[in-house]
Amino acid sequence: MTEPPCPRTLLLAASINAFNPLASLSNRFMKQRPPFWLATTLAFLLCVTENAIAQAPKAPAIPDFTAGDAIPKDARHDWNLGATGARGWIYCDKMVTSDARQIAITQVASGSPADGI
Repeated sequence: MTEPPCPRTLLLAASINAFNPLASLSNRFMKQRPPFWLATTLAFLLCVTENAIAQAPKAPAIPDFTAGDAIPKDARHDWNLGATGARGWIYCDKMVTSDARQIAITQVASGSPADGI
């Protein structure tokens, strides 16, 4: 046989709902209309994701330096080419150079192994 709830417990539960009237309202609304909230959340996520994908910057086309292509104007930086003393621009997409096939030399330090080449 179960015991009836303690009067203090009932009083505490009533006082919590009295201080937060939106809690009982939101609980009641969620119980009545979960498909509305689900549909609204999914629509919002779809719009945000689609907008983020549409505004994502496009990767520049891979230049062919043997055909006379130039380094793109929006190129951010060049790379140090090790102990050669040279720096070069390498195609990269989000700092990944796996698609790069050519290097355009941008600087050569004087007196370095690459000087004069």
